[in-house]
Amino acid sequence: MQDAKAIRLLQLLTKEEWKQFVSYLTHLFPKPSGKMMQLVALLIGYLERGVGLPDGPSVMKLLEGEAGAPAEKLSLNGLLHGLKRYLEDFLVYQEVLNDPTAYQRLLISAYSRRAASPFLIEAAHKLEKSIASLPENTDYFKLMVEINITLYNHPSLVQYSKRPVSVHDAIAAIDHFWINARLAFSWTAYLEAYTYQRLDAETIAKVMRPVEAFHQTPSLAHNPFSNMYARAIETAVQNDWQIAHFEHVYDWGFSIMEQSPPKERTAMINMLINYALLTNAKAEGNLLPRIVLLYQQGLASGALYRDSYLTYGDFTNMVVIGCRAGEFAWVQSLLLHESERLNPDFREPALKLSNARLAFYQGEFRKALRHLQRRGKFLNEPDKLLDKLLHIYCYYELDEYDMLEDALEAFRKFLERTSIGAGMLAPAIEFMRLVRKLIAAHDNGDVQKLAAEVAHLPSTGYFDWLREKVSQKLKR
Repeated sequence: MQDAKAIRLLQLLTKEEWKQFVSYLTHLFPKPSGKMMQLVALLIGYLERGVGLPDGPSVMKLLEGEAGAPAEKLSLNGLLHGLKRYLEDFLVYQEVLNDPTAYQRLLISAYSRRAASPFLIEAAHKLEKSIASLPENTDYFKLMVEINITLYNHPSLVQYSKRPVSVHDAIAAIDHFWINARLAFSWTAYLEAYTYQRLDAETIAKVMRPVEAFHQTPSLAHNPFSNMYARAIETAVQNDWQIAHFEHVYDWGFSIMEQSPPKERTAMINMLINYALLTNAKAEGNLLPRIVLLYQQGLASGALYRDSYLTYGDFTNMVVIGCRAGEFAWVQSLLLHESERLNPDFREPALKLSNARLAFYQGEFRKALRHLQRRGKFLNEPDKLLDKLLHIYCYYELDEYDMLEDALEAFRKFLERTSIGAGMLAPAIEFMRLVRKLIAAHDNGDVQKLAAEVAHLPSTGYFDWLREKVSQKLKR
């Protein structure tokens, strides 16, 4: 969009329209920054004082942060991005009302963003009256049906058994598309908040809004895509982890997986894997074999490949789950064959730690140590953390307590200088403290006290290992 167009539109916006922009911002940014909201308030203030907005160039400088202190420039970039999106939608909205063929741009915009903004939804509804009476043999009607083919390939619209034959169907499809896009986004937002321990009441309320919209839309009641995400979000927020819920989510996902576009298959298979991992950690039962199967299905269908490559995270996660499930032959096959799908820059670090992990799970502790002692770089701090943990595990299993003490000291020094976040650092420090207590616990009373202390720790790899070692010591 040209700046001149934006400036003209800026000067036409009323106070109410600026307030509408604030609402629009909350769709784009769950928590708009204070600087962004200050800028909006400043622009509304011009209108309330009856002096109108500044001239166009001044507004654009203000939006780009050039009128404020240098420190403000970066914080205003998000607002500039949001405002441009808002104005682009507003222009489409105005054009659609004047020119029905602009509906083509409406559908393309909705599809490309994986969501339709409130302005686009409103424009679509207002279009219904103006073009519903068009004869079916007009060029425009044929064009609309052709454009909708792209939109209707999305798995969230699988309930439509045929291409749209009416404007009403197209309007309903965009509504459904928007709700489903927000459901998928909310699942990602939940995972992020859960991972970084930010599941406060405000976050949960925002995550649940698309679920509420789903329940208020009867025509989505039997939509597999909608049900898959809504059930996963609801059960996660309610902490209601059951194998039966996973089975429902799995069935809904795979009922539309095959006919979905590649990018959507990738998103759905990853969603199912993450939901299965959380369920396995919190529900009674063992889903590890099913998670291995999900990974195998993702590889067989190509859904896990990104531009023919496997991501470093997907590869290492497959090795971890395969080892925990005891699928050692499959893990060995991954190391031999699927490692070729890794970016060459990531291959050596991935193989070093993955081979060590496989040897450890197979009880070949000295072999695991030999893999760890190979020279090579680490890609990130979590990998360095894993290297230190595997040294501790192996020396403990080999009863080599002098080397174990050295490994614990190396671990302590690593934790002092590491840049990993507090969410990973605090549990690692606690693990180190408890391992020292495990080594020092010689009589049964000390071990029982330690067992009570570790019983309620989170289910993570190193705490699970610690619980297992304490349990073994109790049985001696």
